[in-house]
This record gives sequence, C-alpha cells and structure tokens, in this order.
Amino acid sequence: MFGHLAIDKARLGDDARDAWRAAFCGTCHALRESGGRSLSLLTGRDVSLLTVVIAAIAPPAPIEGRACTALPFRTVGVQPLSRRARAYVAAIAVATVASKLEDDAQDGDRGLTRRIARHLLRGRGRNALAVLGELRFPVSLFAELPARQAAIERSSPRTVTAFADPSRELGGQVFAHAALAVGRPEFAAVLHDLGAALASWLYGWDAWFDREADRRRRRFNAWDAACVTDDKPIAAWLHAQLAPARASVLTLPSGGQKAVLVALLDSLAAKTVRIARDQRQAGDCDLGCCGDALCDASCAASDCDGCYVPCECCWWTDTSQRRRTLRRVRRATKRSEDLESVDLGALVGMTGTAVTDLMPDGRIELGRLAFDATADTGLIAAGQRVVVVAIGKSRLRVERARG
Repeated sequence: MFGHLAIDKARLGDDARDAWRAAFCGTCHALRESGGRSLSLLTGRDVSLLTVVIAAIAPPAPIEGRACTALPFRTVGVQPLSRRARAYVAAIAVATVASKLEDDAQDGDRGLTRRIARHLLRGRGRNALAVLGELRFPVSLFAELPARQAAIERSSPRTVTAFADPSRELGGQVFAHAALAVGRPEFAAVLHDLGAALASWLYGWDAWFDREADRRRRRFNAWDAACVTDDKPIAAWLHAQLAPARASVLTLPSGGQKAVLVALLDSLAAKTVRIARDQRQAGDCDLGCCGDALCDASCAASDCDGCYVPCECCWWTDTSQRRRTLRRVRRATKRSEDLESVDLGALVGMTGTAVTDLMPDGRIELGRLAFDATADTGLIAAGQRVVVVAIGKSRLRVERARG
C-alpha cells in the first residue's frame, strides 16, 4: 500500500511544517514504545501520514517536547497520541512492511538483505497482527493480500483499476479503522475514501516507477499487463485517483494536519503532471541517484524531487536504478501490551453484509468498515445480510439477519 509519499516542503506553511515534523517524531516514539529503538527504524513519511490523519480528527493536543529516540540529548516536537492510537500506528507500520516483503518474495525478489529482513520481521509481524486483532482490524486483509493480488493479476479484465483493488481495499480499511482507534467513528467513511484513493494512486505510481526494472527482470507490471505504454493516459489515471482524496480532506477539521494533507495532495498532483512530459532530451544532473556512472553534469534544481521523476532535460528513463539505502533491522525487544479496551459495544445489533463466505470465519462490512467475523449459526454465504450479536476477542460474532 505504501510508496512515494513525499511532500514538497515549499508547500508547507509554518503550522503545517510543525505538524508534519511532530507527526514524524510521534510515529518514531510510537514505534519505539512498541518494539524498542530498533523498531523506530521503520519510521517513514508513509506511516507518519497515518499519524497526521489520526491527529487531524482526535481532540486537539499541543505538540510536546520530548527527547529524540536517536539523539536523546536533542529535544524534538512530538504529536501526542492516545495509547490505543500509538499501538495502532506501530502495528500498522510493522504489518505493512512485513506484507510488502512477502509480496516482493512472491514477485521473485529474493535478495539476501530482503530475506534477512523477512526473517527478522516474522515474529514482529505476528505480534502486530495480534495487536490489530485486539483493535478489531480485519487482519485477514494482510494475510490474504499476496494470494489475492496474484489471483487478480492472472484474471480478466486486465486493467490497472482491477489490479489496484486489493491495495485500495487495504488502504481504505487502514484509514477507516484509525477513526475507531481515536473514538471518532463518524469520520470512518471519510477516512476510508481518503485511504482508498491514496493507496490506488500509490499502486499506479509504483507500477510506473518500476516499469523499466520490471521489464528488465521480466516481472509483472500493471501498466504493461494492461497494455498502457504511453505516459499521458497513465498521468490521467493517477489524477483521477486523487479527486476523491481531495474531497475527503476538505471535510476534515481545520488545522495544521489538514494543511499537511492538502500539501501532500498538491505534491502528488505535481509529480503526476511531470511524468507525462518528454524526458528523453539531452541533459544530465549531479545528484548521483540514478545509477549511471557516466553522469557528471550539474543541472540539479532547488525543487528537485530526488529523481523519483527525472528533470525535463534528463535522458535517463529507468529511475528504478537510483541508489537505495537499506537499513539493518533487529528483533523487537518488547511489544505493546495492556492496550486500552476498545469500546465496540455499539456494534452489537448493527446489520451489515458478508464480504466473504463465513465458514464459519470470514469478513463482513458494516458501512465502510470491514471486520473479521465468525458465524454463530451455520454457514453464511458472501452477500447475505448479517447482524452482530457479540464482540469476540479478535472477531465479531454474527448471525444471518432476519427479514
């Protein structure tokens, strides 16, 4: 689900810049609390966006000065979050990285570093799913993602929209359940649309970004599979994914966090425009990030995106070969425990729809929210109406709705 969520800093005002930095540091502190200092290495812009979204709908809280997790002698501004929200952010971060590594393995990326990372994160991934289960997140979405993605890639119709469906559903639920983590279920539908739109955009962008590398390694690529080779229709599709995200952000409470989200969408739109330009013109740069040893010129601009998209004068088209840094990951020294109880008693009596067959376990939807569920009375087929009768430890208990 996660990818290139870079924000152009020039688009951030003072309040938004402070909110973005505080969210980044708040994410780092949440990860350290969950699994020790080594787990804080997973802090990035992508999962920090989840912290921004949570802070946008949570009761206003001033930024707190705390010791930096990496440099304890330095004080940084941290976005305070409830204990439940911190546990949710950390668990989503770990589960997402573990799922991404598993997806890379199925795509044939079996490099030594990634194999080691998968081994070290295996236990953490299980712990993260256990925490998400306590928070009633439908963890089956993570478990089913690689197999479901592979099945869709083999099926028809072969469109990028269809290929992006698993990522879109997972992104929507990650954001929607964030509303439950802070006790603001009224924002679940809005955040679902925001998360689904961003995940869809990221899927399409990553497919474009990795296109040359996928061709070189003979791996699946969504745009090539859909027979879309021209960059202009790709840019149009990406722009269409951002429209519902903008509509969702406009409904959020005003503040620094909302300004961050607006700046993010503006930055993604600007990147989308640039991919449709002709990049095969004479020129080069001195960033040293594209992997070409012969590049030695100096046309880097102050607003450079770090070669996620080449400058208009650049002849280098395979941006996937830019140098990447890989961080060493160690096992967690502790995990988040004793979570605040999640009050979901209001769900009892609500009716919804079975998304999968309940045999007896499966997944249901209540409005825009998905939950793992167990059928109390026999098997329930996908598409049938269900009613929640009880809240289990990690699953809702449901039965077939009457009438």
